[in-house]
Amino acid sequence: MHQNSYQITEEIVETSQGYQIIGGFWQLKKIKIIIQHSSKNELIYLQDGEILKKEKKTDNLEIIKNIEMIKYAKWDGESNNDNMKCGNWQAFWKGKKLGVGGYYNKSNLKTGKWLEFFNQYWDRCQVILKGEYKNGKKFGIWEMQYRQQQREQFQIMQFKLIYLKQYKEVYALMTKTDSNKEGHLKYLNNFGILEFGEYRDGKKVGKWDILSKQSIILAGGNYNQKGLKDGRWVELEQHFWIQNQVIQIGDYQNGIKVGFWKIQFKMTELFDYQDIGGGLYINNKKTGRWKEIHDNFHNQCQVIYAGEYFNGVKIGQWNTQYKGIRQDEFNIIGGGLYFNGRKIKQWVDLHPNFENQRQVIQTGVYDEGLKQGQWKILFRTNHQENYQNMQTINQNQRGTGFYENGCQIGKSCELHQIYFNKYQIFWSGEYTKGYKNGWWDIIWKNKSNDSQEKIIGGGSYLNGIKNGQWTDLVDKFSSQSWQEKVIVGEYVNGEKSGVFIIQQII
Repeated sequence: MHQNSYQITEEIVETSQGYQIIGGFWQLKKIKIIIQHSSKNELIYLQDGEILKKEKKTDNLEIIKNIEMIKYAKWDGESNNDNMKCGNWQAFWKGKKLGVGGYYNKSNLKTGKWLEFFNQYWDRCQVILKGEYKNGKKFGIWEMQYRQQQREQFQIMQFKLIYLKQYKEVYALMTKTDSNKEGHLKYLNNFGILEFGEYRDGKKVGKWDILSKQSIILAGGNYNQKGLKDGRWVELEQHFWIQNQVIQIGDYQNGIKVGFWKIQFKMTELFDYQDIGGGLYINNKKTGRWKEIHDNFHNQCQVIYAGEYFNGVKIGQWNTQYKGIRQDEFNIIGGGLYFNGRKIKQWVDLHPNFENQRQVIQTGVYDEGLKQGQWKILFRTNHQENYQNMQTINQNQRGTGFYENGCQIGKSCELHQIYFNKYQIFWSGEYTKGYKNGWWDIIWKNKSNDSQEKIIGGGSYLNGIKNGQWTDLVDKFSSQSWQEKVIVGEYVNGEKSGVFIIQQII
């Protein structure tokens, strides 16, 4: 990093929720971002060497976990001499004003009437909240509004949120049909999920149902008088949605998971739930044989991990099992050994973006949980083929990387995050102590002609930060000819500078 750039005093790495379009389809997945605290008292969000957002740190600043919000929600307003927000602030989504915003008082606290984004707002979850702040706290009745497309007006939903002091900023839900019930908006996307039940003295009590936006009961259970889960519960997987209909069923005792819990999955509403995993809890810790699902489990990524826990720690051999959409059974495609919860010796890992159209694995050695030596990347286009190494390019063996105590070093050729069978796109460059350095090419191998490869972009990194002229892929890059585009412009210490131009790949 340049000597005159900011210096990092503390670094926090978050694995955060993100949305990405791949091959024309939206998929919900985890995306790693880096959140840094700079010496200039700023909060900095970075992804792949690009600074996505900078914010002045304040006592009431919330860390954003929605990458779509980080990238596309921009705010404009007044600041005082201490660079603190004051007066009127308005939001823009992808450059368009939405009418979202409100006023900050002289103490940098929200006050009066506000319109603000729902915390998981994105193009397919266009939900905003309308209500009032007093001394920086939500108060009274808040309306929820939504729209299906950007050209539409926001409409009021059939329920409202209520903020009262005794609820300690917990959302409360009221419907026209049952004014004695209260609830909590847990998550909303195309599927739409609500928790619905009763609060007492700020604690959830009694029966709580988890509903779809069509009011279909998906899951639920009971809370005791202490506000702790008790008895039999059906819970949704954290990222439950139409392509990831996974539930867990088991028992709680005073908020602690006990006994055998099973994991079930169904492809669509036309299917019944089927057992795909589970295991035993003793004192809230996993024990004995378990089958768990992949972090990004969904219809196109039906992957489970099978192995053993001892007192909540993974031990011994764990196998990675995969089932394609048209397969009847899970088959072993990877795995390795754990010792006291750390990976050791030879392993076959799945690529972080593994799925049906991206069947890529990584193989190499771990030493006490850290990658060591050479790691290879192998691929196949369907489950009937054998895995093969990536081919040679630029005097490198594609798909190889070298690690030293978990840090990647030396020359590497690796998959671009949107690698897909139809458009095999790679990065080629060099690492220094785990950071990308120097020039990196973006290479496209045209699936219609296996021998045809061309450099379609690239640029320079300095200690993992983009600098200088860059040619990168547009966010919605896909194999449709009208989306085969790149964006060209200049970065200065990770920040975009000047005009960026979109160009068609020739």
